[in-house]
Amino acid sequence: MELKNVTFLVIGELYLAINTNLEKVFLLDNITFDVLKAIKDQYDMKNIEMQYGTEIVDKVIKNWQELQRKGERKNRGQNDTEYIEFIADENRSKELVEGVFLVSQSCNMKCCYCYGEAGEFGNKGFMDKKMAEEYFRLFLKLGKSLKLQKVRFLGGEPFMNFPIIQHVVSLWEKWKKDYPLKTVLFSVTTNGTMFTEEILRYVAEKKISITISLDGPEIIQNQNRKFKDESPTFSSVLAGINMLRKYKINFAVRSTFTRTNDIDSIYQYFEKENFAASHVLPADFPLESPVRNYQLDLRTYGQYIDKEKEVFEKGRNDLKNGDTETFCAKQLKAAFESIKIRKDYYPFKCGAGWWIAAFSSDGYIYPCHRMVGNSLFRIGDIHKGIDYGALKQLYVKLFDNSENCTKCWANPFCKRRCLAERLDQNGEVIDVSDSLCNIYKDRIGNLLRLYITSNRSI
Repeated sequence: MELKNVTFLVIGELYLAINTNLEKVFLLDNITFDVLKAIKDQYDMKNIEMQYGTEIVDKVIKNWQELQRKGERKNRGQNDTEYIEFIADENRSKELVEGVFLVSQSCNMKCCYCYGEAGEFGNKGFMDKKMAEEYFRLFLKLGKSLKLQKVRFLGGEPFMNFPIIQHVVSLWEKWKKDYPLKTVLFSVTTNGTMFTEEILRYVAEKKISITISLDGPEIIQNQNRKFKDESPTFSSVLAGINMLRKYKINFAVRSTFTRTNDIDSIYQYFEKENFAASHVLPADFPLESPVRNYQLDLRTYGQYIDKEKEVFEKGRNDLKNGDTETFCAKQLKAAFESIKIRKDYYPFKCGAGWWIAAFSSDGYIYPCHRMVGNSLFRIGDIHKGIDYGALKQLYVKLFDNSENCTKCWANPFCKRRCLAERLDQNGEVIDVSDSLCNIYKDRIGNLLRLYITSNRSI
């Protein structure tokens, strides 16, 4: 019986078997767990049968084999490298779900942790109408078989180039008759300081989704996110939020947590405000020895995870009591979505390059917005589209240097982390230390426990 790719874990009161090859989690009773683990550990079968009984052992083996057959992958390779070949096949239709349009590689802020060099990404300026039109035409072509595609306008500060946002939306209104079965959704991630009555009337009319960058209470927001003249931004962002409320525009809030911030203050602020959706995320990939003040070390990242656990426990209690719209309940529900295993097997943390791509004003295409401006990460251009051979090379390099990940029980959820986090500016793979992996696994294990005990099915 094949158990090579199966890890047996006890998490709290749960007995789990995780098949990393099939990307399946099985909830077992303690007898089934003990029998299968004994077989995996190569205990003598006669001793196992003597301890549990031949009838029970035979039944466990039969049921397990049936579960594995149901989970077999269809028409695909049986490992990640083979699957890369499958999705990179030139003859296979590509499905680009989301396009990130960097319409403004310029910003009115200078945030302490900005990975885009104050929003410029090495190419300060604005996308023009011709480029936006060519990119949008290519985007629709790369998702021609899809019923839904998403355009996300990003910067810098995208509303510094509001006319191009309007232009792309108007192109869709003009062209959508040629795509009768397709819907295109538009969203903007903004610092919230450039709203005008004209902009918000347009956003409301066109039903454009808004995400506001707000790092927490006044002292933290002003510490992290300043205008270019070093003046504070908190009051300006709150004024923008009040304008959104005036026009009854729903919005989400994204907070970036740095090593110098107080995580308790951030969560207390968002719990009090209880926006429709709030996301508190680390500024960067945690490091053993950070080189910049904002980067998280393992101790600070551990504190972040511990606080998150506390919030999740509150969220579980809220959900049990039917309070589904508290801040903590919403945080837990969002976390549940993050650990769901996709019904259609996919070997990467996100779809960077495969179903998401970033279109930069330098005329090149990148796997995601965090990689814009680095020539090593170009995967195509405005004229030729996406070069899936170039994209495949990036992922093959990552897989070739992540052998331990393939064997890890957490791989179905972690999937070697984000591509942008794992490749440095020279295109080399960054190792994930055992200490950091243990933090990741502890978080995933805790979420699995909460997920399953909340009567959800993986």
